Amino acid sequence: LGSFSFDLSKLPQHIIIQSAKLNLYSDPTPNNGNLVDANYGADNSISIQRITSTWSMNSGWFSQPTTSTQDQVIIPHTNQPRLDLIGIDVTPMVTAMYAGTNYGFFFRLVNETQNTSRLFCGVRHADASKHPSLKVVFKYN
Repeated sequence: LGSFSFDLSKLPQHIIIQSAKLNLYSDPTPNNGNLVDANYGADNSISIQRITSTWSMNSGWFSQPTTSTQDQVIIPHTNQPRLDLIGIDVTPMVTAMYAGTNYGFFFRLVNETQNTSRLFCGVRHADASKHPSLKVVFKYN
């Protein structure tokens, strides 16, 4: 369970988004899960969805935001203890965020079971090269 957003207001007006690629980096020093592997469990596949309501991570587990499964991205299970996810195509979600309201991305395990994890570095990670990133390619309309 996690969320993050990117400030799309810096994109020019009247553009057509051609592609949006998301990069997530496995946490090299996880402080959750089995405390060794960023990816752990029998089925650690995750879904990445567009958040459709306001929410704060500090609100806790039972106050999760509403999300849209339309255009969600499913990342399959991995047995690799660490696996960076580079170039995830989130173009339809970013296009919807740009055209409407941008509350960010929400990701969670597809099957939320105990002792299963998929842990990524956040924006506060000491190594800035491992912060989540989004590359948007656009053309003027």
